[in-house]
Amino acid sequence: MVTKNKNILIITGSFGNGHIPVKQSIVNQHNDMKIDHLSVIEHDLFMEAH
Repeated sequence: MVTKNKNILIITGSFGNGHIPVKQSIVNQHNDMKIDHLSVIEHDLFMEAH
């Protein structure tokens, strides 16, 4: 069975408390699971706007 590559997009805002640690926990969990066909894309909208 051929598995298609999938992406997870995590959009955060680098303000306040909690956004970055939660994002990092999700990314770390993904990396620990070693799922080759799944990629995590991180994007900080706050940093892009400034």
